Amino acid sequence: MVVPLAGDRQATARLLDAVISVSRELRLREALHRIVGYACELVDARDGFYQAIEETTGPPKEPFLGVPLRIQDDVIGTVYVTDKIGGGGFTPDDVANLNALATAARIAVENARLYERSRQRERWLQASNEIQRSDRKSVV
Repeated sequence: MVVPLAGDRQATARLLDAVISVSRELRLREALHRIVGYACELVDARDGFYQAIEETTGPPKEPFLGVPLRIQDDVIGTVYVTDKIGGGGFTPDDVANLNALATAARIAVENARLYERSRQRERWLQASNEIQRSDRKSVV
């Protein structure tokens, strides 16, 4: 999927910095925190938050902009930004930049999930090995 970048070179450089930084984070909570922070920075919003698909909170204050975070074809949540600095609404460039970030965020979130699963497997294997060792000791 090709997402057009909008805005000037400085905005594009900020977006690329955000993509690189977000993609390095392997912990899901921290990755989502970074995604929201960069979303606010990219569109000059004072506030932002992530809402998981199963959460039900009140609607964000106006004006707001929200983009879905997808893993493959499933929407896992939405990143919202609100309260544009300087007033006014969000621009088409803001929408394009936030969509580009959401596309990159998809990869970061999936990587964080895979990392968490591998850590969980590692803990299970370690616990299983410890149980086997203690069983061997009790037999001897």
